Amino acid sequence: MKLAKSCVINPSSDVALVLGQLTYAAWKLWNIANYERKTWTKESGIPYPNWFEQKKRLKEHFWYKNLPSQSAQELLHTLTGLGGHSINSKKQVG
Repeated sequence: MKLAKSCVINPSSDVALVLGQLTYAAWKLWNIANYERKTWTKESGIPYPNWFEQKKRLKEHFWYKNLPSQSAQELLHTLTGLGGHSINSKKQVG
Protein backbone atom coordinates (compact mmCIF):
# COMPACT_ATOMS: atom_id res chain seq x y z
CA MET A 1 0.00 0.00 0.00
CA LYS A 2 1.30 3.42 -0.90
CA LEU A 3 0.61 6.39 1.30
CA ALA A 4 0.33 9.80 -0.29
CA LYS A 5 0.42 13.05 1.62
CA SER A 6 -0.70 16.33 0.21
CA CYS A 7 -0.49 19.89 1.37
CA VAL A 8 -1.53 23.25 0.01
CA ILE A 9 1.01 26.03 -0.10
CA ASN A 10 0.41 29.65 -0.84
CA PRO A 11 3.83 30.94 -1.89
CA SER A 12 4.72 34.58 -2.05
CA SER A 13 5.29 36.02 -5.50
CA ASP A 14 9.07 35.67 -5.14
CA VAL A 15 8.84 32.02 -4.09
CA ALA A 16 6.30 31.32 -6.85
CA LEU A 17 8.71 32.79 -9.40
CA VAL A 18 11.56 30.54 -8.20
CA LEU A 19 9.31 27.46 -8.15
CA GLY A 20 8.12 28.29 -11.66
CA GLN A 21 11.69 28.56 -12.94
CA LEU A 22 12.72 25.28 -11.30
CA THR A 23 9.75 23.39 -12.69
CA TYR A 24 10.38 24.84 -16.15
CA ALA A 25 14.04 23.73 -16.03
CA ALA A 26 12.98 20.26 -14.85
CA TRP A 27 10.42 20.03 -17.66
CA LYS A 28 13.02 20.99 -20.29
CA LEU A 29 15.61 18.53 -18.94
CA TRP A 30 13.00 15.75 -18.88
CA ASN A 31 12.09 16.45 -22.51
CA ILE A 32 15.74 16.45 -23.65
CA ALA A 33 16.58 13.19 -21.86
CA ASN A 34 13.34 11.55 -22.95
CA TYR A 35 13.93 12.60 -26.59
CA GLU A 36 17.37 10.95 -26.50
CA ARG A 37 15.83 7.73 -25.25
CA LYS A 38 12.86 7.74 -27.65
CA THR A 39 14.92 8.48 -30.79
CA TRP A 40 17.67 5.96 -30.04
CA THR A 41 18.02 3.19 -32.61
CA LYS A 42 20.23 0.12 -32.65
CA GLU A 43 21.55 1.18 -36.08
CA SER A 44 22.94 4.44 -34.65
CA GLY A 45 25.97 2.56 -33.36
CA ILE A 46 25.88 4.24 -29.96
CA PRO A 47 24.83 2.38 -26.81
CA TYR A 48 21.36 2.93 -25.34
CA PRO A 49 21.49 5.95 -23.00
CA ASN A 50 21.50 4.49 -19.49
CA TRP A 51 21.15 6.66 -16.40
CA PHE A 52 24.86 7.00 -15.63
CA GLU A 53 25.97 7.84 -19.18
CA GLN A 54 23.08 10.22 -19.76
CA LYS A 55 23.76 12.01 -16.48
CA LYS A 56 27.46 12.32 -17.33
CA ARG A 57 26.71 13.66 -20.81
CA LEU A 58 23.99 16.12 -19.74
CA LYS A 59 25.93 17.42 -16.73
CA GLU A 60 27.23 20.36 -18.77
CA HIS A 61 23.84 21.06 -20.37
CA PHE A 62 22.17 24.41 -19.68
CA TRP A 63 18.97 22.94 -18.19
CA TYR A 64 20.87 20.47 -16.02
CA LYS A 65 22.89 23.33 -14.56
CA ASN A 66 19.73 25.32 -13.78
CA LEU A 67 18.58 22.68 -11.30
CA PRO A 68 20.10 21.64 -8.01
CA SER A 69 22.29 18.63 -8.82
CA GLN A 70 20.32 16.20 -6.67
CA SER A 71 17.07 17.25 -8.36
CA ALA A 72 18.55 16.85 -11.85
CA GLN A 73 19.98 13.43 -10.97
CA GLU A 74 16.69 12.26 -9.46
CA LEU A 75 14.80 13.47 -12.54
CA LEU A 76 17.04 11.39 -14.83
CA HIS A 77 16.83 8.48 -12.42
CA THR A 78 13.02 8.65 -12.52
CA LEU A 79 13.06 8.73 -16.31
CA THR A 80 14.93 5.44 -16.41
CA GLY A 81 12.27 3.83 -14.23
CA LEU A 82 14.59 3.64 -11.24
CA GLY A 83 13.25 6.71 -9.46
CA GLY A 84 12.43 6.95 -5.82
CA HIS A 85 15.46 4.88 -4.85
CA SER A 86 15.82 6.68 -1.53
CA ILE A 87 12.27 5.76 -0.52
CA ASN A 88 12.22 2.21 -1.91
CA SER A 89 15.59 1.27 -0.42
CA LYS A 90 14.19 1.31 3.13
CA LYS A 91 13.47 -2.18 4.38
CA GLN A 92 9.90 -3.00 5.30
CA VAL A 93 9.60 -4.26 8.84
CA GLY A 94 6.56 -6.23 9.56
